[in-house]
Amino acid sequence: MSALDVLQVCMKDSSVPFSIRTYNSVLNSCPTIMAMLQEPKAVPCSVGELSGVLDGDEALVVKELVGSAVVDEAMVWDSAEAKLDLHGMHLGSAYLVMLEWFEAMGNRFKSAECVVPAEVVIVCGLGKYSSVRGESSVKDLMHQMESPMRIDRKNVGCFIAEGRAVKDWLCKTVG
Repeated sequence: MSALDVLQVCMKDSSVPFSIRTYNSVLNSCPTIMAMLQEPKAVPCSVGELSGVLDGDEALVVKELVGSAVVDEAMVWDSAEAKLDLHGMHLGSAYLVMLEWFEAMGNRFKSAECVVPAEVVIVCGLGKYSSVRGESSVKDLMHQMESPMRIDRKNVGCFIAEGRAVKDWLCKTVG
């Protein structure tokens, strides 16, 4: 079953919103995305870049998923902290949700009334469910994207950075 077929099955009853399970099921069925993430040396670092390298069904799937409430449900934003929780997400889902979150944060940072949070955190876990136990694929993505986020010394299942550093990086990268 293609990714688009999976998405259409998930959308049959349009009153059911997308969820992490929808993302997991659909993105696991996207061979181009999953192949890119196996060797994250040159992955697209924005939703726009990703859309530009995808063809056909996979491009349509990403277009349908982007903008759903899944990112809003996975994040917290206040003056103390901006946090994204990737628990329960497979690698393809975590990747797309991170790209969406980075774009959403970049857009917020461009707003004059935006309060930059003191700290930015991505909770990804220890890698217990990674293809190589204990190896975080998210770490490879953070490195590839040249993100200022680093593994938290107090909690190795999190990436952390000062809000100002993330704002500067996103305004340069996304904007």
